[in-house]
Amino acid sequence: MEEHPAKLKFKDLFSLASAALGLFVILIACGAAPHYSPLVPLDFAALALLLSAVLDYFDGKIARAEHEANPFGKELDSLCDAVAFGVAPVAYAVWAAPLVLAPYGLGYAAVFAYLLAALVRLAWFNVQEDRTHYYGLIVPVAAVLVVLSVWLLAENAWIALFVIAALMLSRFKWKKPL
Repeated sequence: MEEHPAKLKFKDLFSLASAALGLFVILIACGAAPHYSPLVPLDFAALALLLSAVLDYFDGKIARAEHEANPFGKELDSLCDAVAFGVAPVAYAVWAAPLVLAPYGLGYAAVFAYLLAALVRLAWFNVQEDRTHYYGLIVPVAAVLVVLSVWLLAENAWIALFVIAALMLSRFKWKKPL
């Protein structure tokens, strides 16, 4: 019997938890999970997206601190990020502000632009050789900006989705925090 090519490390649990929270957001958007509790009047979907970004931060921080970066972990993190910060934010935007899709098809274009930009951004990061800097807006920050855009702009959040997509694909360079 063949051995598994890679084993899960402690930091990988943070990536998986982040993806699980992304799935929770998607389930809320589909109407398959409760989005509030009478005892805790919070937007569970937004809270899940924000917590997912925090978990992603700790995943990277633990990997750097323990020097545990490996190809398996990198791929797993990217797949989890695609769910948590690619699909879940657009599901949230459409669920929390359904009219975001209304303006002459631009809303649909905006959610597709956001998702595709997030996927391209993740792929760019995977092949990037310079590990000391980020290029463009990172996807966890983009997801947080989607939540804020929906809260602040409601049905006009489609405009912000286009801007966020463009920022993810931009090539501005900034140093990674240690």
